[in-house]
Amino acid sequence: MPLNNDKYQEIMRSYEQTRHENFRLLQQRKSEIYKEIPRIEEIDQAIAHLAVDLGKKLIFSDNPSLTKEYESQKTLLAAERTQLLEAHGYAADYLQPIYRCKDCKDTGYIGTKKCHCLNQAMIHQLYSSSNMEKLLAQDNFDHFEKSYYSSKTTNPGLPSPRQNIESVLEQCHKFISYFPNGENLLFTGSTGVGKTFLSHCIAKELMDQGVTCLYVTSFQLFEALADHTFRHTNNSSEISTDYIMNSDLMVIDDLGTELTNSFVNSQLFQCINERLLRRKSTIISTNLTLEQIRNQYSDRIFSRLMEGYSICKIYGEDIRFRKSFS
Repeated sequence: MPLNNDKYQEIMRSYEQTRHENFRLLQQRKSEIYKEIPRIEEIDQAIAHLAVDLGKKLIFSDNPSLTKEYESQKTLLAAERTQLLEAHGYAADYLQPIYRCKDCKDTGYIGTKKCHCLNQAMIHQLYSSSNMEKLLAQDNFDHFEKSYYSSKTTNPGLPSPRQNIESVLEQCHKFISYFPNGENLLFTGSTGVGKTFLSHCIAKELMDQGVTCLYVTSFQLFEALADHTFRHTNNSSEISTDYIMNSDLMVIDDLGTELTNSFVNSQLFQCINERLLRRKSTIISTNLTLEQIRNQYSDRIFSRLMEGYSICKIYGEDIRFRKSFS
């Protein structure tokens, strides 16, 4: 899922456009207010004159009382402005700068560090490049059909597939409600029972709330880690290790379909362990049983999964197979 420089520049242009539109909106608000409440224009001019006057005085003296006097007068004027706005039915911050993201002030950066909103915008761009946006438009809780799960008990001592999926759905909604709290989910079950669909549902809900989500197949994850380890590529055009370790939510789909070797084992352990330590939530879906996970990966990985993940075993008929004949 490459994000090339053109796409990065496209995102940065959108930030510039946002700043321009918000500045224009603020100027419109000022014109509106100055016309309706002329005293507010006088207040703004007075505050500006105070700042210029303070600057001139500080050239000749660094007396702290000058700044203190300026702040006192500015506070009184600002309080009068707020009272006038509210008296005319406007919010107190109606004339404050407008930002879509107050953390970075719509620049995408806090100092030299990428803001969470820029990381999310880049991930959205990655999703768009891989058609994930279209997929998430369909794979959401509104389209989840419990009717595909039988209400008949198939295994003695176990809930019916319908009862089981209802319990799993409840756990998914709790995961979303209490996010972020460092919780993790492991979806296990055979092909076509809804593991990936549920992962998409959770990702969609949290992305709509502005949560930084990274969705990767196991192949994409280990390909990105191999790029970083062996080819030392880790920049804005790649799925960086920063995304992998620090995204608020990471979804790893189809774990177990990759070629397992010592590199995969070590990188998977590091990824799982680091995200647990940083209390960054992860959802893993796999066709493997718990016993197969233990046999295919290291004891350390299995131990971390058992200690740090809620296990959601999903069973029932192959929904994809049923859909193909419906």
